[in-house]
Amino acid sequence: MKYISLFIKYSNYKALVVLTITNIFLTVLNLLYTFITGQYIDLLTTSNKKLDITYFILFFLCISVFILFVNYFIAKYKAKVKAKLSYSIDLDIIKNLRDSRYKEVYDFDATYIFQRMNIDSNEISNYIVDTLVGFITNIVIVVVTLIYALLLNHYFSFILLIYIPIYYFVYKKIYSQKLSDSNFILKENQSHLANTLHGQLDNFKYVKSIGDPNYGIDKTNERFNDFLSSLLRNVVCQLNLFTIGRSVEFVLCTIILAISGIMIINNKMTLGELTIINSLSFSFFGNTKELFSSAVFYNKFVVSANRILELLKLQKETSRDKKEVSNIISITLKDISYQYSYDSPQLFNIEALTFLKGKAYILKGSNGTGKTTLLDIIAGILDDFSGILLLNNLDIKTVDIKYYRKKCVSYLLQNTYVDEQCIYNAIHFNGNPCVKQLVQKLMDSIDIDFTNIVNINNLSGGEKRKLAFIDSIQVKKEIYIFDEPTNMMDKQGIMIVADILQQLSQDSIVIVSTHDSYLQRKFNMNHIDL
Repeated sequence: MKYISLFIKYSNYKALVVLTITNIFLTVLNLLYTFITGQYIDLLTTSNKKLDITYFILFFLCISVFILFVNYFIAKYKAKVKAKLSYSIDLDIIKNLRDSRYKEVYDFDATYIFQRMNIDSNEISNYIVDTLVGFITNIVIVVVTLIYALLLNHYFSFILLIYIPIYYFVYKKIYSQKLSDSNFILKENQSHLANTLHGQLDNFKYVKSIGDPNYGIDKTNERFNDFLSSLLRNVVCQLNLFTIGRSVEFVLCTIILAISGIMIINNKMTLGELTIINSLSFSFFGNTKELFSSAVFYNKFVVSANRILELLKLQKETSRDKKEVSNIISITLKDISYQYSYDSPQLFNIEALTFLKGKAYILKGSNGTGKTTLLDIIAGILDDFSGILLLNNLDIKTVDIKYYRKKCVSYLLQNTYVDEQCIYNAIHFNGNPCVKQLVQKLMDSIDIDFTNIVNINNLSGGEKRKLAFIDSIQVKKEIYIFDEPTNMMDKQGIMIVADILQQLSQDSIVIVSTHDSYLQRKFNMNHIDL
């Protein structure tokens, strides 16, 4: 049932109907070509009159061109439908991850998730567009072949029908589970290999700095060997199934050819009919295998669907029965502590701490004491902490956390992220009027001509940090949280940022985590040591 819901959610029924109709039409054209070819051979071998082959050649050319045209349309339309379907799945996963609790996605690696999304969404789109549409076409060919074989000679239809239970037994009883298991292992190893390869590119600068071009290659080789091993197991499994199927086909085709030869000698069958039954037999075997392959592809679909559903079913942040909070004048922490896992050490234990509107606070502490974690808790990102956090007198766990983050909090993360929108916001700053002149002063300290298109990769770390800082104060908020705001900035930038923080704290709560000595001296009245 869960797979049906996935199919219903992402299927474009109009597109599937168009593809099904065009595929059936193409099948009819191919069958017509086969039957006309048989009649043409009979006329060549049995007619006593001179045969004008011009009409047949023109017919074959016309129908061939038409088949090519329909194939072209189907291939192009399929590519479009599959691309849109895959993208809609990927987009849903991204939206779902963004809507999930931070703790649920904390351990996920972005590259691994991307590869997993890419592989699985493509697998699902291929199954829906190729396999399900092809399933109907395959049934048409199988039925037509059996009917023709029955009309020609009941032995032929019997021989063809024997193939179905044989192939079913081989696939279902021997290879079905093996294929399913090998597909799952292959996909996992493929995602892990891609993740490791991305890591090798991601740490490019570090590798250059240590002067060891082979750094991490052993781990990459290990991942590749796992992938290669699972790939070969999967290929061998498919080859074994293919080889058995082809062996049965050759035996049955040989029997059909032997019977046909006897019938032709006894004038009970023509060469044209032999051509038709021979062509249809191979089509029958191929399409029967494809029908069973639908089950193979279904196994792949199930594996991918389960992996997709795992990402779509992560625990969400909910706003149901939650309260909207506004006009925050105090943040109170009582007995707040945090552990990332049961066996990890406790980062901090804060018995009582209050942040008040109209003040700026500096969080101090050595690396690993939990400054960023505490900021994440106050910003409403981490929710699995112990203790009580009150916004005014409202427990944060009863608050609509999405509304709180969007309307009340501005949070500058420690890792700088700058994109085109961030640069645009900084250039066209329209935030708090009391800091507008200081923001312009900070912009002037960036030696970049913003009248031209700015290449983000050409910006220094300090320049990116200034732009990200300006973007974080673009909208007036009640709470401003900054994690190492002056990281990589020059002295002039640090001094301007300090003045901006002081201005913001006049009518907001400002919380800053920093190792910067200038900021610590600037706000020496409200230091908090972790």
